[in-house]
Amino acid sequence: ETRITAKLDEMQTLSDQQRRHEMHTLESRVNANLEQQIAIVMTKLDVCSQKIEACGQKADVYGQKADACSSDQLSKLADIATKLSDKVAEVGKASQAGVDALQAKVEAGPPPPR
Repeated sequence: ETRITAKLDEMQTLSDQQRRHEMHTLESRVNANLEQQIAIVMTKLDVCSQKIEACGQKADVYGQKADACSSDQLSKLADIATKLSDKVAEVGKASQAGVDALQAKVEAGPPPPR
């Protein structure tokens, strides 16, 4: 701020042509500085954008892994359920065969005496 005030005071002593030249020079410097600052901000925005995109890709990968894991686990659970169902059916058949054998014995009556 002090430098700007000093420059403005200095410019009061200049002719109109010199003042215009100084103003143009200052304006050029300010514009160049602004362009540089804008370029830095744009670069930072690009970096942030790339990081956000990378995070999105990682999230997609994790989502796919979760889907695959869930699908794999569901498949394993379905296999286990099928095996359990098959075992229950086997036990049911064996039980029914036992019941049928007992029923046949009951219907046959006691064995004849020797």
